[in-house]
Amino acid sequence: MKPITKSMLSAALISGLLGTAMTLPATAADSIEQQVYRSQDFGRIAQHIRTDLRRQGYHVMNIKADDYNNKPALEVYAKKGSQAYEFKYSFPQLKLLESKQKAWSQLWQDDNQPDQEDKIKKSMLSDPNFETIKARAIQKLEAMGYKVDDIDTDDYQQKPIFEVETERGDREYEIRLAYPSLDILTIEED
Repeated sequence: MKPITKSMLSAALISGLLGTAMTLPATAADSIEQQVYRSQDFGRIAQHIRTDLRRQGYHVMNIKADDYNNKPALEVYAKKGSQAYEFKYSFPQLKLLESKQKAWSQLWQDDNQPDQEDKIKKSMLSDPNFETIKARAIQKLEAMGYKVDDIDTDDYQQKPIFEVETERGDREYEIRLAYPSLDILTIEED
């Protein structure tokens, strides 16, 4: 027997309340979500959203596949200060479709799944060698000629990393370093 999903339950409730037959098979929404998760670009696009929202002062708590008007989308839960937000983006175009403030209790009801990024960050911060490794990361980049503006814990492809905002000359870069090895994973010009 196939388990009942959130989209199936929502469709059934709406159909029952309206007294009409469902026009979209419950599995169609699931199929759209799976299409997003299976995309080669999902990780890169999710990271782009995290970076973009972080620059705007948000802390992204979770990004997950969704459907929006029967089209692939991403649902993003974030906070800014003490306020919770939900964003919906088209996938893969990243057009902002919806943005709304949410009450914390409503946000947790909508997304009660633990966030993988938070688990990764917590494991990094609980490492007794964290501060030493962070200092080595800064020294490594400075030895390469970069001026470090900001260094944050993050995840990249489900692995712990440092995401570092840097400058060299008149250009700005975002550099991802593996944790704890400090191997350079990416260098992107901002």
